[in-house]
Amino acid sequence: MSEISKLDNKILRSLFKFTRLTHILDELLYFILKAVEFYANGPYIKGRYGLGRIKWTSFKRLILTGQSHLDAAWRWRTRQGILKARATFKKALDHIDDLKYFTFTQTSPCYFYWMKRFFPNIYERIKNAVKNNRLIPIGGCWIECDTNIPNGESIIRQRLYGQRFYLKEFGFISDVEFLQDSFGFNYNLPQIFKKSGVKLFGTGKLFWNKTEKIPIGMAMWEGPDGTRLPMVHVHFGYFLLLNYNRNYPNIYRLGKVGKTLIASYKTPMEEYKSWWSNDLMLENIFGYGLGDGGHGPIELEILVVEFLRMLRPKKFIHNKRGYIYYLYKKYFNRWAIWNDEWYLDCHRGTYTSVSKVKKGNRDCENILEYLEKYITILNILRLFPKNIELVFEKLGYKIREISKNLVADLNKSNLNIKDILEFLWKIVLYNQFHDILPGSSIPEVYIDYEKDLNQIKLFAKILKDICYCSSLKLTFSFFKSLMSRF
Repeated sequence: MSEISKLDNKILRSLFKFTRLTHILDELLYFILKAVEFYANGPYIKGRYGLGRIKWTSFKRLILTGQSHLDAAWRWRTRQGILKARATFKKALDHIDDLKYFTFTQTSPCYFYWMKRFFPNIYERIKNAVKNNRLIPIGGCWIECDTNIPNGESIIRQRLYGQRFYLKEFGFISDVEFLQDSFGFNYNLPQIFKKSGVKLFGTGKLFWNKTEKIPIGMAMWEGPDGTRLPMVHVHFGYFLLLNYNRNYPNIYRLGKVGKTLIASYKTPMEEYKSWWSNDLMLENIFGYGLGDGGHGPIELEILVVEFLRMLRPKKFIHNKRGYIYYLYKKYFNRWAIWNDEWYLDCHRGTYTSVSKVKKGNRDCENILEYLEKYITILNILRLFPKNIELVFEKLGYKIREISKNLVADLNKSNLNIKDILEFLWKIVLYNQFHDILPGSSIPEVYIDYEKDLNQIKLFAKILKDICYCSSLKLTFSFFKSLMSRF
């Protein structure tokens, strides 16, 4: 049986390599053909409103950046996700070392944490690349999370722990939040994002909509409290150059100078038509590279991009930290005000699929909020034990053994209750990833999720017992002082 198993593994690896090769060859042929078409003719804009045809030279400026959307878990488990993150960073760093102008942009502090924890040599190279403005960390959420199912506390914790990691490790917070593949965006995000350092929010997911087609590609997104956050829908790869306003003929049209449009999904098309000018926003970000499973740009893509940059060095500029926000800033006064959620209709089934994950998430959110409030009160009253590790041992638990996890760790000296709560929250936040919590991953991912859930429940039980025992001290001292009066 073992020989058969080994043979099966060899066949699977060979098939994977062959599939990967055919994919790359297919991409190669596609890029060559499209590059010829692109260079010869330029992309067209449908002449629906007299805008006519635009050549690629008409772009005023494109910010070039290598990128790779990486699913931490989806068709693979977390362990494989970590290896994909390693491959993605290593390839990007090799390109940075070999190519003078290449820059790479990556979201999710969680992935940087994985490199620091499991691959310290790669992480040292990452820190050096960040310092030299060649690798740009963006997206201050701990991971690219779902934003519809988690509660407000979770979204705030995503921002808190993510931005804190960037600040501690790199000396700055990210001013761009980018959730490329999350399944829609709730109405409260402008307030949470802006208060946690975001100047610009971006996504590419809403191009997937089947019925609720996005009418505008950029907007000042206004939340219920009136907070406004600049937001852009970004095409990725050569689709940006080849399809700019081809499949979506109006989304990058600017409004008339001095005219304001407050829009939502209920806004009729006639109002957009009367607000639109004939001017296009001909500056954008051009991100390129393989995604979902990571890996980033292949050499051919980088060569094509470098060719474009050499032809028009003032139009094609490699990304640096801060460039993206200032690229769009000049257009804000000609963007519509979007007063609604951003709804994704093509993944509606994820609100109900794998319901145990939704319930487990809400249970964890509630218990961690409850515990933190309880512990805070006990700390104010000086009743909560300071040496928490010793208390765990007295209860029969070795904290370093029961805290083994791939997505968070407690490997530090002088542990305190804050460290334990952060550890538990990070497990919850990781499992809010946009392919785990919505229920769109393979079954094995949810086996790992069950283990994480049981680990949180164990810690919660221990901490509740400690809180109850600490509360008894207060009760005992109260009755003792009461009895002393008689």
